[in-house]
Amino acid sequence: MTIGAGLAALFAAGMALFLWAVAGAARGMWPVPDPGRPFDLTFQTPDGSGPAQVQRVPVDDETARYRGGVRRLVRERLEIGGGPIGRVTWLWWTFPDGEQALQIAVLVERPVDLRLALSAPGFDGATLRTPASRASGGTGKAFGERVWNGTPLPPAPVWLEADAPEGGQRAAFFAPVERTRVRENGVLEAVDPPEARPTWAPMEGGVYTTARLSAGERLDAWALLRTKAAAAPFVDWADGDAREILRLADFDRERPWTIEGPRYRTPDGYTPHCDRCYYVNPAQHIGEKLLQLMDRGTFFRDVVLLALDNAVRTQNAAGYWPITTRSEWLYRDYGIGPGYYDTRWSTDAALFLLEGYRTFGDEAYLQAAERYGNFLIDFVREHHDPTPSGGALVYDYGHPDRPEVRTHTSLNHLLAEMNFLYLLFEAAGRADARSAADRLLRAVEDTADRWPKANGDLHYARLPDGSFGLEDYPTLTLKDLRLSQAIVTRITGRPSAALAALIEQKESYLARRGIRP
Repeated sequence: MTIGAGLAALFAAGMALFLWAVAGAARGMWPVPDPGRPFDLTFQTPDGSGPAQVQRVPVDDETARYRGGVRRLVRERLEIGGGPIGRVTWLWWTFPDGEQALQIAVLVERPVDLRLALSAPGFDGATLRTPASRASGGTGKAFGERVWNGTPLPPAPVWLEADAPEGGQRAAFFAPVERTRVRENGVLEAVDPPEARPTWAPMEGGVYTTARLSAGERLDAWALLRTKAAAAPFVDWADGDAREILRLADFDRERPWTIEGPRYRTPDGYTPHCDRCYYVNPAQHIGEKLLQLMDRGTFFRDVVLLALDNAVRTQNAAGYWPITTRSEWLYRDYGIGPGYYDTRWSTDAALFLLEGYRTFGDEAYLQAAERYGNFLIDFVREHHDPTPSGGALVYDYGHPDRPEVRTHTSLNHLLAEMNFLYLLFEAAGRADARSAADRLLRAVEDTADRWPKANGDLHYARLPDGSFGLEDYPTLTLKDLRLSQAIVTRITGRPSAALAALIEQKESYLARRGIRP
């Protein structure tokens, strides 16, 4: 039987993740996966003496239904003889057109070997694409491509696409499998060099990967599968914008995705910091960019829906998205530790939710955006420095343990908050959101003549002592200013002279330096 021939039987039984252990297997051999279970996770003792007697104990099992699909999130505790040895968290998506997604994290408290087997459609003669710098036999372009010959997949993001005998296309995406070490403040440290990571290998009816985990390590993996042949492209590889955003999205060692959400490399000045350390960034920047390209393939839509759900389910009870790592700069200057509120990153997540609501019409996204709006409106009222016309220079950062702290106010944060509140007013008719946005606009107008620098650029922030300073981003603030002007003009019926002056200031500065925004 070929991989393709086994597809119907594998998926007929329905989708679920099963943790199972088989006693009495031959020494050192993995059990044969049950063909009725499309995901199997099995364990071996590291000495090769046979399958470990691991039981799974349910902890949480929740299902969320969106217009774009159904998501199941399961948390299980791993036990041997009643004693805990780790936990498994897995997320399973089913989309209306038959495409599916899996994200999984397995954390262990004692050394163990594991094997994750995944049912997947047939890929005989499939085209394999991966970033060219990591493509074995690639073409040297941004994405290398070759015919897959059934060997183990490279340890890199991989897209597989194959013509189906019944017509249309089968497809899959496999993110790199990572062994990670859990560090403090929610940071993960990748264990292996990129080229030495576990890889997916073909098996009858799907693919599998194996890994040896030490105590305190975890395995992270995720994949997207088109289980039914379809005529729509998975990725339109002929489109330059599609290729560019996939290059930027990375899904690898610059911007890996985990079940907690997209992660970024932890920069110097954050604790903990290391070359392979990654923290969760809740802003959903990649999801927002992919949302603009959903007509370039169903892969884009699937990842956008994962990102929107991630924004909904990781929002805290207060309504924002805390940053779990510690910024040494914020800690030194303001005494703000892990778990802080970053007005820009939380606002970006909420803007993404509003765009998701406009795109899919799903009330869950609007409700989450409104929860953030409630928090932000309160934050505007309680954490700002006033301006002469009643404006509010809102502090960039906050922490529930340090409500008295005054921080700086950066122009790009202030504009993003204003844009979100105006858009929330448009989407939900929230008069309180418009009132808060008007206060931020007045703050910009009252301080418009203070933002320009002597060199023609704009200052980055208004500092707690009332002075203006720090180096602004090259183009981010200009993009925010342009969006602000468009929104203000649409809502009030006229452009803001202060915004126009700041736009002209920044555009002239960039033009003199040959920088295209």
